Amino acid sequence: MRIALHTPSQPLNHPRTSGDVSIARDLAEHLREQGHEILSVLAPSSKWLWRRPAIWADTLRAARLATGQATGCDAWLTYQSHYKAPDVIGPWVSRRADVPYFILAGSSAQKRFWQWKSMPGYYLNMRALRAADHHFSHKHDDWINILRVISKDRTTCFRPGIQPDQFQFDEQARQTLRRQWNASQGSVVVSAAMFRPGVKLDGLKVVVKACSTLAKDMPGLQLVLAGDGPGRQELEQLTRKALPGRVRFLGRVPRKELSRVFSAGDVFAFPGIGEDLGVVYLKAQACGLPAVAWDHAGAPKVIVHGQSGLITPSWDEQAFASAIRTLLTDNELRQRMSAYAVRFVAQQHDIRTHYTLMESVMRKTVTERNGRRA
Repeated sequence: MRIALHTPSQPLNHPRTSGDVSIARDLAEHLREQGHEILSVLAPSSKWLWRRPAIWADTLRAARLATGQATGCDAWLTYQSHYKAPDVIGPWVSRRADVPYFILAGSSAQKRFWQWKSMPGYYLNMRALRAADHHFSHKHDDWINILRVISKDRTTCFRPGIQPDQFQFDEQARQTLRRQWNASQGSVVVSAAMFRPGVKLDGLKVVVKACSTLAKDMPGLQLVLAGDGPGRQELEQLTRKALPGRVRFLGRVPRKELSRVFSAGDVFAFPGIGEDLGVVYLKAQACGLPAVAWDHAGAPKVIVHGQSGLITPSWDEQAFASAIRTLLTDNELRQRMSAYAVRFVAQQHDIRTHYTLMESVMRKTVTERNGRRA
């Protein structure tokens, strides 16, 4: 199929690689590998569009250009549409280009209707959700909310996932990095996130505090942080006080290098405050790294408590630190969880399986549309 791919929140070529951009790029890569032609739609970000009149003209021009781009395509596919960044051009373009319109990872939040700041975004998002021929959800909660406004036969729900073969344990990398880190005999806790003020930075602070507590009687403990962002200076100041000489800042690690970092660790720790999909946990577990997180948002959906990692009560920092200690000190338990984590991701969260289902639904819809035209 020839597919026009639109990402309202951030374009695929955005210089800051967030989790959402990474997922959208993986989606485009997978579809190309399956033989589909992907046309990336270029348009301004629609985040808080109604508050930014300066980009309205650019958005209209992008919609007109996208109409020409989509004409002759088999389908229009939008990745993410929600009240903050609704798909404002997908319904308009797909109708004028006369192509089926699909949304992956759309969401509906009824409470936004009652908040005047978000009400315009709510209505624009509802317009997109109702216009789509079919919705694909990789979050169960989003799927349930969409069912309140869209009939079940126009929706498909599947688990979040990754391509497990891109994240595998690397013994050589483990030995090499641990030598570089002077951690051959000690324990290594790994965490990875954007150093962005808010829940990401707050979560990393929890990890630092937990490791600070553990370091008092674990002299060989090290914390390795992969990521970067505007909160780095604040985080570095905290680590100098709470965990001096025990923290390594790796900066932004390319996706292809992440498996090497995960392979060198013993435990992956990150609370996951408001973490939508928990893809980072899947990547760590695919490399054999048991994960520790809070029972908050998406983390419990991608970590099997007691088998691939440990889930602790949200906001209980003592329980979080205790769970990390358990995995670091119980080698047999950690190794058993490591083996299970690899199998779990491969069997339950291989995104290629889910995208294959999505492709079949899209093909069927396209075929039916073409049949009605004939």
